[in-house]
Amino acid sequence: MSKSGFSMPWERGLPLDPWRVWCVGIGTLLFEFGLVTALFSKWARWLLVPLVAVFHLGILLSMNLVFLNVPQLLVFANWDVLTAWFKSLVRPQPSREQKNALREAS
Repeated sequence: MSKSGFSMPWERGLPLDPWRVWCVGIGTLLFEFGLVTALFSKWARWLLVPLVAVFHLGILLSMNLVFLNVPQLLVFANWDVLTAWFKSLVRPQPSREQKNALREAS
C-alpha cells in the first residue's frame, strides 16, 4: 500500500474527481436496477449476467471487497447446454473415419 492509501494505480484518480464518482454511482444504480430485466429476457441474461461477474471483479480490484453471493449467478446458467458441453469434453464424439470404420465392421 502506498502513502496515499491506494494500492492500485486506477484507484488514485477516481475519488479525486467528483464527476467521476457521480458517473460511477449513477451508472451503478442504473445497472443494478436494470438487472431485473434478466429475469424476463433471454437477451438480457446473455448480456447482463457476464457483466455482473465483471462488475464484481472490478469491485474486488478497486475496493478490495469480496461478494460471497456471486455464485448465485449460476442460477441463470443454462444447465442443459452446460451439461451437454461438459459431456462432450469428457466423452469426445468419434470422428467420421471412426464412424465409417464401425459401420464397415458391422
